[in-house]
Amino acid sequence: MFFGIWKEIEDVKSLQFQAFHTYSSLGLKLLEDADALEEAGLFFCELSEEKLEGYFYLIELQKCCSLCFFNEPSEPYLDIPSWKGLQEDMEFAVELEKRLKLAVWILCHNAFMCGYSEVCDLLMNHLMEKEEEVVEQMEAHMGTVRNLAAQQEQGQHF
Repeated sequence: MFFGIWKEIEDVKSLQFQAFHTYSSLGLKLLEDADALEEAGLFFCELSEEKLEGYFYLIELQKCCSLCFFNEPSEPYLDIPSWKGLQEDMEFAVELEKRLKLAVWILCHNAFMCGYSEVCDLLMNHLMEKEEEVVEQMEAHMGTVRNLAAQQEQGQHF
């Protein structure tokens, strides 16, 4: 049961954990950097909590599907960013979110193709319901970071 989608579940679970770690770290960094970035910092901290919930949801999905009897869940691989500068960090976060969105889409597609439409429906309701909005919000916050960087270059201080 569910052998055809095991790898995809593991991929999404790993990316969910990666997103949790990255967004919580980035959120805290933004909160420390400047008052003007408080909204962005709070956004990433809240988003990291959602990603952690998604990670645990996928673990529960595996348990419900009895997948853990066939394969041991792997430890998540962390592609830890080097945290060069806020702009680069935000770009990393946007790319990570796009990779996560694609991985969830692939999992949903394969679950549907394997005849597990109930799994696909659950994933759509729990993990993909607001993905487009999340990427748009990230890009908006990235615009704020760019504006602040431009102000700093012109010698303006916050």
